[in-house]
Amino acid sequence: MGDSGKSLHVASLDGSTRRTVTFDPQPRPAKSDLLNISSASGDGRFLFVVDRGPSAPNVRRAYLYDTQTRALRKLTDSLGTTVSGRGGRYRPFRHETGEFVFLQRTGGTADNLTTLPREIRAAKPNGANRLVRRVRSAADQAGHFIVDGERGFWTVTKNDTSTLFFAKGAAPAAKIWTTTERIDFALLSNDGTRMAVSIQQPPVNGFYRARFQFLRIDANGKVTTEGSSATFGRFYDAYWTPGDQALVALEYPGADLDTCLIRIPVNGSAVSYIVKPGVTTFWDHYLSPDGKYSLLPAESARGASIWRIDLDAAQRDWKRGSGKE
Repeated sequence: MGDSGKSLHVASLDGSTRRTVTFDPQPRPAKSDLLNISSASGDGRFLFVVDRGPSAPNVRRAYLYDTQTRALRKLTDSLGTTVSGRGGRYRPFRHETGEFVFLQRTGGTADNLTTLPREIRAAKPNGANRLVRRVRSAADQAGHFIVDGERGFWTVTKNDTSTLFFAKGAAPAAKIWTTTERIDFALLSNDGTRMAVSIQQPPVNGFYRARFQFLRIDANGKVTTEGSSATFGRFYDAYWTPGDQALVALEYPGADLDTCLIRIPVNGSAVSYIVKPGVTTFWDHYLSPDGKYSLLPAESARGASIWRIDLDAAQRDWKRGSGKE
């Protein structure tokens, strides 16, 4: 969905209830290339919409769209990378505060986006757009950002060193963990006490490899290093499962386009398949709020469809079929 006049279809996980939301903002922004909806408020009334600006394709703008009044309210002209929360979910809307949280670049032009300072901001659907925190380390290639209430985390890579930063409230930011390996991103657990840090590993047969380093983090940012996961291939859309004993992610195991859904245990045991390679090609997966299901937009010869995968049942079937049960 994207352009004016398109519709967003909302369905329950079991398919029993469905409704359609028409996206037709009035007035429509001039010279706008509306791209996608990345989040909805808890009641589904407000949608977080992202588009490209008219002057520079790599500059994105963010809006809140009211599905009842069709009003479109601009939040920023310079949207930064996505801010994640607990569980690794990349959703701007936070149920715990009732706000949309996003990252905004400040100052400069489209020619120096990677070195602009950032601001973490939060907006109520019908309220103010407030500053949560300024982050001034962007010149050192600031990467992934996490906001959890008053706590903020972000990664910075400079030369061959990657650092995890922590800040709470208005207190100064502090370095809480450093490695000489390259951090891709970090994911905060569902209970907020553990961090999974994705670290690049030497390639195997020319293909990307990574592992998760697990850190225990208390309310004030004190870190205790825990174990490491087994290695795996190029992956996207990683989420913590309920109970925080594993992560679920999409993996691209080789050069072809066959994708698979994998489970990565925290205890270091082998990575296992939920959906094995060769079934179909899909580019995203979305974990349900209760962590029991993954929704997979899948391509097929007849077009496309959305699959609902029961994670536990699918893994039991794979173990039984592979003789690993």
